[in-house]
Amino acid sequence: IGDFLVIHVPGHTPGSISLYNEKNGVMFVGDLLRFMNGNIQGPPEQFTLDMNLAKKSIEKILNYDFKIMLSGHGDPLRENAREKVKEFYEKFR
Repeated sequence: IGDFLVIHVPGHTPGSISLYNEKNGVMFVGDLLRFMNGNIQGPPEQFTLDMNLAKKSIEKILNYDFKIMLSGHGDPLRENAREKVKEFYEKFR
């Protein structure tokens, strides 16, 4: 899709995707993660079909060098996004 790499990130739903733009360092994570009130949150358990797959999908996006994370809910995470997601993942898994 143009300058975006489509990354399959199942868990929230079987067909969930993230979109990564290497040129701009932007990762659209959809409903995989949320950034609300200054905190990263995982997908809500009541709306996530397979939480173990979601955790593996969070690990998968850490293979990409993103600086900004945009989610389906919440605010943009604009500073050190990958590092903050990695810290969240270490506690969440």
